[in-house]
Amino acid sequence: MKLIRFAVAESSTPLFGVVIREQAVPISVLQKKTGKTDLPVADSRSYLASLPASERAVKELAAWGEHHLAELGNGERYALDAVRLLEPVEVAALFDFGLTPRHLKNSADTIMKYEKDNPQTSALLQAFA
Repeated sequence: MKLIRFAVAESSTPLFGVVIREQAVPISVLQKKTGKTDLPVADSRSYLASLPASERAVKELAAWGEHHLAELGNGERYALDAVRLLEPVEVAALFDFGLTPRHLKNSADTIMKYEKDNPQTSALLQAFA
C-alpha cells in the first residue's frame, strides 16, 4: 500500500490517497463509495494519530479500490503522472534550530517578555535569570 498526498489542477486543496495501479485515488472517494465515512483518515495527520486502526481501515479501502477501480470515474481517480505529489505529511510548524548567540539571546528576550507570568515556564525563567 502506498499512501500519498497530492494536488490536482482542478482543486487547490491537497488530497490524501492511495496509489492503485498507477492511479491516485483519494481516500475520501473510497470512503464515500464504500459507505465507510466514519474512519479517522481524512488527512495524513489524522491517519498517523489513529494508527494502527487507520492503517487497517485504509488497507480495506485500498483493497476495495483495487477490485472496483474501473467503477471510479473522472474526478474520482487520477493518473499518477497527472498529479503533483506533495510531502507525505502536512507540516504543522517549522522550527528554526539556528543556535547562534544572537538567536539564543533573541529567544530568551522573547520568552522573558511574553512568558514571565506563565506558571509553566516560570521555573525555567528563574533558572536563567
